[in-house]
Formats: sequence, structure tokens, C-alpha cells
Amino acid sequence: MNNFRPFDRALTRWLFILLLPWGAYFLWMWSKMMYESEEGLFVGTAIVWADWAAHMSLAAIFAYRDFGDWLSQNPLFLGQPVQYHFAVNLISGTLLRFGFSYRTAFILPSFIACFAFLIVLFFFYKHILKRPSHAFFAVSFFFMNGGLGFLVLLKHLAGTPNVGKPEFVTALPDYGIHWISILVSEFFPQRALLLGLCLMLPFLFVLYRWVEKKFQGPLPWHLILYGAGSSFLLLVHAHSYMTFVFLCGVLGLFSLRQYKAWLFIALGAALTALPLYMLFMKGGVANGFLEWYPGWMANPKEQPKAGFLAFWFINWGFFLPLAIWGTLRLRLYRNPLVIGGFGLFIVINLVKIQPWVWDNTKVLTWAHLLLCIPVTAYLGYLWEQRGNIGISVAGKSLAVIFGILIVASGGMDAWRLAEGRHNYMMYTREELALADRLREISSVSDVVLSSADHHHWVSLTGRQQLMGYTGWLVSWGIDPYAREKDVREIYQGGPAAQQLIDQYNIRYVIVGPKEREIIKPVNEHYFEERYPVVLQLGTTKIYCATRGKILDNTFGYHG
Repeated sequence: MNNFRPFDRALTRWLFILLLPWGAYFLWMWSKMMYESEEGLFVGTAIVWADWAAHMSLAAIFAYRDFGDWLSQNPLFLGQPVQYHFAVNLISGTLLRFGFSYRTAFILPSFIACFAFLIVLFFFYKHILKRPSHAFFAVSFFFMNGGLGFLVLLKHLAGTPNVGKPEFVTALPDYGIHWISILVSEFFPQRALLLGLCLMLPFLFVLYRWVEKKFQGPLPWHLILYGAGSSFLLLVHAHSYMTFVFLCGVLGLFSLRQYKAWLFIALGAALTALPLYMLFMKGGVANGFLEWYPGWMANPKEQPKAGFLAFWFINWGFFLPLAIWGTLRLRLYRNPLVIGGFGLFIVINLVKIQPWVWDNTKVLTWAHLLLCIPVTAYLGYLWEQRGNIGISVAGKSLAVIFGILIVASGGMDAWRLAEGRHNYMMYTREELALADRLREISSVSDVVLSSADHHHWVSLTGRQQLMGYTGWLVSWGIDPYAREKDVREIYQGGPAAQQLIDQYNIRYVIVGPKEREIIKPVNEHYFEERYPVVLQLGTTKIYCATRGKILDNTFGYHG
């Protein structure tokens, strides 16, 4: 016990203080994030409901297709290979393949990544900020991001006319607030981003330590292996990998004298990054990616509610002014990660990373993570002001006031997320049964025609849809609109319907509630006249559209 230093006790104490509230919070949230009941499959938040249907479709190809067919076809768009960072869905699909439930397959990887990231982030901040107490507050500032949206809630509580109660005060587009809480919009729903945070941060931490020590320690083969390993982030989360490459450039500028070490890292990266790109990314669609788009959501095309500077003050509040002033006052411009944070902030304000401009937040999150360093350092500096009692009290008061203002909106939304509704239905029990039955009677190469519904149960089968939800396709840079016309032509039994069925080699046609709702009208008489029903459950009928082939009667099933 005599050798146990007070520093270690402080570190242990603050790590416990971190895990007590945040550990309990994440345990509670993940326990509510997905579950099954007699009614069907449910998820815990609205954005998880929106995002995870795509992830379930991608996971299904790893669960139910043969190895050689995993990435050859995007399950939501025939003729387009999978060119989406797939690592997290490979993990979930493998768990499904081994018989685990949807809940285990999707919650377990994210749960592990969540707690791993939480702990690594604490030690990352502790190393840079020196004090474990500062690391605790930096972690909290990261998770409780937000701007001035809390003022809208205060106006509502004060009875201001025409101001309703917002569900989330960080998501108020009518007020020009688009920087949504990381917990609400990214940490839980964006599975690839979470795994990217978990895996990239250790790579960045190790690299930063090497730069600090001027690469005294790692041997050349260590650097080559490091570069090779870091390139696999491309398959985990492409935005995090792009961020990592950018930050490597910034760190490199701060350590030009150690250029030989950087050459070894670059060699290792080239040995893996180039083959990975050629195998999984080359030839992909690029519609709407990396376009000049100054201002992000304050770009005139987005019809912003305020000018550029006002937009960022509304969205980030005092966070950005404190980051700038803290960097200057404490000379943190000598820290490459702080400069990298500002650099990322500038990039997302100049370039649209992918078709949906809001997705710039996947890089902005990393900027926010790094800029928590000068913000926390400066608030700690204010708290620790010495001198007469007036200066000390003023410093502590300012630190508390600014700290509260920084976390007010994000803290409110974190609470709202935890105590809000957690029963968003993904798939009914009947839809789950349909997916199981279609998987039984079909082969992995069969093409299925269905409506482009956001939550169509066909996406659970691992079978190939002619076209899935258009919103996802557009966000991936795929133009679905010509295909959409073909789908409508077939369902309406138009003159070119049979030609299109033959052209796309469609094996099964789904006619159910979603098709009748989305495609109006569906010419059911057309299909009844020409094709046998091979599966019917409730009001859903599945027709076999392959001409000239005798079907085994055992395929017929009516529930």
C-alpha cells in the first residue's frame, strides 16, 4: 500500500465517478434499445428505428448468403455491389449465422464498443489534460453537446405564445438548430460510427504518444504494422478513416523531423489501404460526395434561419468561443490535436462529405471531441484561479456558469432520451414469420420485387431486392429513380411489365399491405392471372414470376 501513489488513487476515484453515472446511463439505454415481444421486434428510439433497418438488411447478407456472395450485390439495389463500411454488420450477421437472436446480434457489439470507447476516451483526455477530474468533465462535455436550444424549452415553460414543447432541444430546424445531441443522433443509432469511435481513438492515442516522444521507442516494423492495421478503419467507418488520415497529416506537420517514421507508417498503410480500396470501394458511385458546400447547414441552399456566425452560436453556444479563447490563452495551438480539431471544423464548413449534407456531423463529431480539450482546459484554468478571494470566486463562478451553459441542451436531451418512449416497432410478428418462410422457399440468388418501404420485411431474408428504400440509396450515392419507375410499371401491370420481370430476372413478387399503400394502384389481377401464389400469410401474397418452371407443391403455404 505504501507504493500506491495518490495520483493512482485520484485516477481510480475519477474513473469510478465516470462509470457510475455514465455506465448506469448506457446500461439502461442499451437494455431498452432492442427487444422482441409477442407483437414483434421493437427498438428504443425513433432514430434507431430509422437507421437500424438498413443495418439489419446489410447484416442479413452475412447471415444468410454464401461467403462468395456477401459483397457482390447490395441487398437493396440489384446490380450494385456493397460499398458501405460493413465491419459492424459483418459482426452482427455472423452472430445471427450462429443462431443468436436479433437483440444479441445487434446490441452486444455496440454495447462492448460503447464501454470500450467510454474508458479509452477518459484516458485519452486524462493524458492530454493531465488531471483525471478534467478528463471526467471533458467526457461529459463530449456526450452532452448542444447549443442554445434549451432557451426554447425555457420559453415554453414560461408560457410564451406559439412556442410548443420540443421533443429534443438540440433538434429544432425551425429555429435553425441542426447540431443534434450525439447520444440522440449518432451514438446509439449509427452503429458504424460507434465502432469507428471505439477503434480509431486508440490508434490516434498511440500515434499522439509517439509524436510526443518523437517516435523514440517503436521500431520500423512496429510502424509498418501500425499503418497496415489502421487502414482497416476504412471498412469500419469510412468517415472516421478520412478523419484519421487528415489528423495524421496534421500530426505529421508537427513532427517533420521524424519523417522517416512517417514513411514507415505510410508504407504499412499503402500495403493494406490500396488493396482494401481496390477490393471494396473502387468503382463505387460518387454522386453528391465531396462537393464544395460552404457553410454546412448555413449554406444558402439549406435556407438557414441565421447568418454563418449566428448559426454556429445558436448550434454550439459558448463552446466554440471558449475553444478559440482557451486555445489562445493557454497556448494550446502548440497541440496538434487541437489544431486538428479546428481543421476538421473548417473542412465540414467548406465541403459536403456525402449527398445528405447533415452527414457532415460524422466528421464534426470528431472535431467536437478534440475541441473539448481546450474548452475543458480553459474552464479548469478559471476554476483554479488564485489570488484574492474575489478573483477566486469570480473564476469558479464563470467556470460553473459556462459549464452549465455548455451542457444544458445536451443534458436535457440525454435525460429526455432515457425517460422517453422506448417501443418503436420495427417488424410485426407476421412480418418476421414472412421473412423466415421466404428464406426457406427461396435461394440466395433469387431476386425479389417489393415496394421500397423503409422497413420492408424482405430485407431480413438476405435475398436480393430489386430496389429497397430510396432514402438510403440516395445517401449512398445511388440514383434509384429510373429503377423506381420500372418497379411501378411492373406492379401496375403495364405494357412493359413482363419484359422488365425478365430483364431483371425477378423470381418472387410481393403483394402485401406495404405495396398496396405505397404503389397505387397495384394491379393484383395481373399477377393472379399469370403467376402462382407460393406463399400467403394474412393479406400478403408472394407470387413466383419465373415463367415455364413447374413449382414443387410443397412450396405452397397458407397461414
